[in-house]
Amino acid sequence: MADKPILIAGVEHCYDRYGFLRQVDPKPFTYDAAYQTASSKTTQQMAYLRIGYMLANISWSEFNGARVLELGPGNGVQLAALRQVGCFADGLDLHEQSLHTTIPRGQAERVEWDILLACDVLEHFHNIDGLWRFPFKYAYISTPALPDPASVDLSAWRHFKPDEHVYYIEAAAFHLWAQAHKYHVLAFGCPEDVIRARWNASYPNIHSFIMRRNREVAL
Repeated sequence: MADKPILIAGVEHCYDRYGFLRQVDPKPFTYDAAYQTASSKTTQQMAYLRIGYMLANISWSEFNGARVLELGPGNGVQLAALRQVGCFADGLDLHEQSLHTTIPRGQAERVEWDILLACDVLEHFHNIDGLWRFPFKYAYISTPALPDPASVDLSAWRHFKPDEHVYYIEAAAFHLWAQAHKYHVLAFGCPEDVIRARWNASYPNIHSFIMRRNREVAL
């Protein structure tokens, strides 16, 4: 499947070795403070929904007091909710201008995190494997649910945003990617769709994954 070309609204994409659809040559995109303010829409309801989904799949003994890194902390609501339930949470925005970064990137790459959160973040990476630079045991990742390009005009899809969104992630590809890096998916579903309206009644809006490092692999 790797390197299979596909044009979406005249923009060239291809499938990588895992099956992720990615933009071939994205132009630089500005993630400034104004962008972060406009795009940061996490509410307390959403933050606690995510915490509930984690608690359904991660034991309280591992969650309570966990050291958590949130990539792309946005408006800081998720960080505040994690701290309120007893986690030691840091935020890291991967771009130069950030509103809620609390730990330098170099340090974040050396910490052994209990849990990593990346909500609406992975699709912005230029190299999706960059996630593995942050050592973690568990991860909660949410990302737009890629519909079948053969059935849907992706140029009209809510989440088609050339240069801003570089990767489009299909669930089976995510499972392969996790397995290739010695993780397994504990939970997969669309819990955030309860709050985040679907763009089309026939398709999910947001996929959420909880994955865990394989037990035989130490951090």
